Amino acid sequence: MAESVKKVRAWLARHADDFSPEEWQSRLAPDIGRPRKLPPLALPRSGSDLIQPLISAGVDPELAAELGDAVTREQASAYFANIENFIGTVKLPVGLAGPLRMRGSAAQGDYVVPLATHEAALVASYHRGTLAISEAGGCTAAVLNEGVSRVPCFVFANLREAAAFLAWAVPLEDEFRRVAEATTRHGKLSELKLTVEGGNVYLHC
Repeated sequence: MAESVKKVRAWLARHADDFSPEEWQSRLAPDIGRPRKLPPLALPRSGSDLIQPLISAGVDPELAAELGDAVTREQASAYFANIENFIGTVKLPVGLAGPLRMRGSAAQGDYVVPLATHEAALVASYHRGTLAISEAGGCTAAVLNEGVSRVPCFVFANLREAAAFLAWAVPLEDEFRRVAEATTRHGKLSELKLTVEGGNVYLHC
C-alpha cells in the first residue's frame, strides 16, 4: 500500500541505528535455498487425534486444547473435507450489525449481519452504514454471474512484444480450455478476458 514520505522518513530515523545499509540489504534479500515444506508435524487424521500431535510439536498444551476443543473434535470430519493440513479452530468475537434492508433478485427483507473481528469500532462502523442504507430504501443487488477468476500476468519489455503474445494466445482459447479442464472435474473455463497495461498482459480466466 502507498505510504507518505513523512512516515517513511520517521520509520527510517527510528531504525537508523539498528543495521547498516549493507545489513539491511542482507536481511531483506530473498532466501531461496531453504526447503518449502511444513515442519515435521504428524498432522491429525481424526477428531480424537487433534491435540496430541500439536503437543508433540511443542505447542502449549492449553493452546492445543483450545484448538481442538470438544465441539471441534465432534465436527472434525467436516473440517477435514474442507481445509488442508487441519489442526483445529479458533474463536473470534462476533458482533451484530443491522438490520440491513435487502431488495434483490433473491433476498428480500431486513437482515442482521454477524461480523467476526478483533478490530475495534469495525462493527459500529458497519452498523451505522447498514442503518443509513436501510433508511434510504435498502441495498439493491442482483447476481449476474457466478464463478472464480484467476489472473496470471505475463510481463514483456514493450507493447510490441505484448501484442505478439496476444496474437499467439487469443486463437488458442479452446486449447487453454482443454488444458484447464483436464486438471479438475469441479470447474470449467467459461471465458477468457484480456487486460493490457504497459508491457503487462493479464489473462482473466
